[in-house]
Amino acid sequence: MLTWSSSSGGQEKGSTKNVKALFESIDEHVNTLLSGFLTRSSQGIPFAELDTFSGDAEERKNLERELDEFKQITAAYIPEVILGYISVTSAAGCFLSRELMTKGLEIANVVADDENKWLRNAFKETGRMGELVHAFAALSQRMLEQVEKHPKAKSSKKKRDWQGETLRIWDINVRN
Repeated sequence: MLTWSSSSGGQEKGSTKNVKALFESIDEHVNTLLSGFLTRSSQGIPFAELDTFSGDAEERKNLERELDEFKQITAAYIPEVILGYISVTSAAGCFLSRELMTKGLEIANVVADDENKWLRNAFKETGRMGELVHAFAALSQRMLEQVEKHPKAKSSKKKRDWQGETLRIWDINVRN
Protein backbone atom coordinates (compact mmCIF):
# COMPACT_ATOMS: atom_id res chain seq x y z
CA MET A 1 0.00 0.00 0.00
CA LEU A 2 1.13 3.50 -0.81
CA THR A 3 0.55 6.39 1.54
CA TRP A 4 0.54 10.06 0.82
CA SER A 5 -0.45 13.21 2.62
CA SER A 6 -3.83 14.70 1.99
CA SER A 7 -4.49 18.42 1.84
CA SER A 8 -5.83 18.19 5.38
CA GLY A 9 -2.45 16.97 6.63
CA GLY A 10 -3.61 13.43 7.46
CA GLN A 11 -2.39 10.21 5.91
CA GLU A 12 -4.50 8.42 3.32
CA LYS A 13 -3.88 4.94 2.03
CA GLY A 14 -3.88 4.47 -1.69
CA SER A 15 -4.08 1.18 -3.42
CA THR A 16 -1.23 -0.01 -5.59
CA LYS A 17 -4.00 -1.24 -7.90
CA ASN A 18 -4.71 2.38 -8.79
CA VAL A 19 -1.04 3.05 -9.51
CA LYS A 20 -0.79 -0.13 -11.57
CA ALA A 21 -3.91 0.76 -13.56
CA LEU A 22 -2.53 4.23 -14.23
CA PHE A 23 0.81 2.79 -15.33
CA GLU A 24 -0.92 0.30 -17.65
CA SER A 25 -2.90 3.15 -19.21
CA ILE A 26 0.23 5.21 -19.78
CA ASP A 27 2.02 2.16 -21.18
CA GLU A 28 -0.83 1.48 -23.61
CA HIS A 29 -0.87 5.07 -24.85
CA VAL A 30 2.90 5.20 -25.33
CA ASN A 31 2.81 1.91 -27.22
CA THR A 32 0.16 3.41 -29.50
CA LEU A 33 2.46 6.36 -30.18
CA LEU A 34 5.36 4.03 -30.91
CA SER A 35 3.33 1.82 -33.22
CA GLY A 36 3.97 4.33 -35.97
CA PHE A 37 0.58 5.95 -36.29
CA LEU A 38 2.33 9.23 -37.11
CA THR A 39 4.28 7.69 -39.99
CA ARG A 40 1.45 7.69 -42.54
CA SER A 41 -0.52 10.37 -44.31
CA SER A 42 -4.26 10.80 -43.84
CA GLN A 43 -4.65 8.68 -47.00
CA GLY A 44 -2.56 5.89 -45.45
CA ILE A 45 0.54 6.49 -47.57
CA PRO A 46 3.78 5.97 -45.61
CA PHE A 47 5.83 9.17 -45.48
CA ALA A 48 8.91 7.03 -46.15
CA GLU A 49 7.54 6.36 -49.64
CA LEU A 50 7.15 10.03 -50.53
CA ASP A 51 10.22 9.90 -52.80
CA THR A 52 8.60 7.21 -54.95
CA PHE A 53 5.08 8.66 -54.86
CA SER A 54 3.60 8.68 -58.35
CA GLY A 55 0.44 10.76 -57.79
CA ASP A 56 -0.31 14.13 -59.30
CA ALA A 57 1.29 17.39 -58.18
CA GLU A 58 -1.64 18.39 -55.95
CA GLU A 59 -1.57 15.06 -54.08
CA ARG A 60 2.19 15.32 -53.68
CA LYS A 61 1.85 18.86 -52.32
CA ASN A 62 -0.71 17.64 -49.76
CA LEU A 63 1.59 14.78 -48.74
CA GLU A 64 4.51 17.15 -48.31
CA ARG A 65 2.34 19.46 -46.18
CA GLU A 66 1.27 16.53 -44.00
CA LEU A 67 4.89 15.39 -43.72
CA ASP A 68 5.90 18.86 -42.55
CA GLU A 69 3.11 18.79 -39.94
CA PHE A 70 4.19 15.30 -38.88
CA LYS A 71 7.75 16.51 -38.35
CA GLN A 72 6.57 19.48 -36.29
CA ILE A 73 4.35 17.30 -34.10
CA THR A 74 7.08 14.71 -33.70
CA ALA A 75 9.72 17.28 -32.75
CA ALA A 76 7.41 19.04 -30.30
CA TYR A 77 5.97 16.05 -28.46
CA ILE A 78 7.65 12.71 -29.05
CA PRO A 79 10.97 13.31 -27.23
CA GLU A 80 9.14 14.76 -24.23
CA VAL A 81 6.64 11.88 -24.10
CA ILE A 82 9.36 9.23 -24.39
CA LEU A 83 11.56 10.86 -21.74
CA GLY A 84 8.52 11.17 -19.48
CA TYR A 85 7.65 7.53 -20.06
CA ILE A 86 11.13 6.43 -19.05
CA SER A 87 10.73 8.46 -15.86
CA VAL A 88 7.32 6.87 -15.23
CA THR A 89 8.75 3.37 -15.64
CA SER A 90 11.43 4.25 -13.10
CA ALA A 91 8.86 5.39 -10.56
CA ALA A 92 6.57 2.43 -11.26
CA GLY A 93 9.52 0.13 -10.80
CA CYS A 94 10.14 1.55 -7.35
CA PHE A 95 6.48 1.49 -6.26
CA LEU A 96 5.22 -1.69 -7.90
CA SER A 97 7.89 -3.99 -9.31
CA ARG A 98 11.35 -3.35 -10.64
CA GLU A 99 10.39 -5.50 -13.62
CA LEU A 100 8.44 -2.50 -14.91
CA MET A 101 11.72 -0.65 -15.33
CA THR A 102 12.59 -2.98 -18.18
CA LYS A 103 9.77 -1.42 -20.19
CA GLY A 104 11.66 1.85 -20.09
CA LEU A 105 14.88 0.16 -21.12
CA GLU A 106 13.10 -1.57 -24.01
CA ILE A 107 12.65 1.88 -25.54
CA ALA A 108 16.34 1.71 -26.46
CA ASN A 109 15.53 -1.22 -28.74
CA VAL A 110 12.57 0.62 -30.22
CA VAL A 111 14.67 3.71 -30.97
CA ALA A 112 17.46 1.59 -32.46
CA ASP A 113 15.11 -0.37 -34.75
CA ASP A 114 15.48 0.65 -38.40
CA GLU A 115 11.70 0.73 -38.77
CA ASN A 116 11.60 3.55 -36.21
CA LYS A 117 14.03 5.90 -37.88
CA TRP A 118 11.45 8.66 -37.43
CA LEU A 119 11.73 8.22 -33.66
CA ARG A 120 15.52 8.33 -33.68
CA ASN A 121 15.39 11.41 -35.93
CA ALA A 122 13.02 13.13 -33.48
CA PHE A 123 15.73 12.99 -30.83
CA LYS A 124 18.57 13.85 -33.19
CA GLU A 125 16.85 16.80 -34.86
CA THR A 126 15.78 18.31 -31.56
CA GLY A 127 19.21 17.81 -30.01
CA ARG A 128 17.80 15.60 -27.25
CA MET A 129 19.63 12.34 -27.93
CA GLY A 130 21.95 13.08 -25.01
CA GLU A 131 18.94 13.41 -22.71
CA LEU A 132 17.66 10.05 -23.92
CA VAL A 133 20.99 8.37 -23.22
CA HIS A 134 21.13 10.03 -19.81
CA ALA A 135 17.59 8.82 -19.04
CA PHE A 136 18.58 5.24 -19.92
CA ALA A 137 21.68 5.51 -17.75
CA ALA A 138 19.68 6.89 -14.81
CA LEU A 139 17.07 4.14 -15.19
CA SER A 140 19.79 1.48 -15.31
CA GLN A 141 21.35 2.94 -12.16
CA ARG A 142 17.97 2.98 -10.42
CA MET A 143 17.46 -0.64 -11.39
CA LEU A 144 20.81 -1.63 -9.88
CA GLU A 145 19.94 0.28 -6.71
CA GLN A 146 16.65 -1.61 -6.46
CA VAL A 147 18.49 -4.92 -6.85
CA GLU A 148 20.86 -3.94 -4.05
CA LYS A 149 18.00 -2.88 -1.76
CA HIS A 150 15.80 -5.88 -2.55
CA PRO A 151 18.11 -8.67 -3.74
CA LYS A 152 15.60 -11.49 -3.37
CA ALA A 153 12.67 -10.38 -5.49
CA LYS A 154 10.21 -13.24 -5.63
CA SER A 155 9.79 -13.66 -9.36
CA SER A 156 12.84 -11.99 -10.87
CA LYS A 157 14.69 -15.26 -11.51
CA LYS A 158 11.81 -17.04 -13.21
CA LYS A 159 9.74 -14.35 -14.86
CA ARG A 160 10.80 -13.59 -18.40
CA ASP A 161 9.95 -10.73 -20.67
CA TRP A 162 8.62 -11.10 -24.21
CA GLN A 163 12.09 -11.92 -25.58
CA GLY A 164 12.87 -14.48 -22.88
CA GLU A 165 15.22 -12.41 -20.75
CA THR A 166 15.12 -12.26 -16.97
CA LEU A 167 16.09 -9.52 -14.57
CA ARG A 168 19.16 -11.48 -13.45
CA ILE A 169 21.32 -9.32 -15.72
CA TRP A 170 20.81 -6.53 -13.18
CA ASP A 171 21.84 -8.65 -10.21
CA ILE A 172 25.44 -7.71 -9.46
CA ASN A 173 25.82 -10.73 -7.18
CA VAL A 174 25.07 -13.36 -9.84
CA ARG A 175 27.98 -15.54 -10.87
CA ASN A 176 28.42 -16.50 -14.51
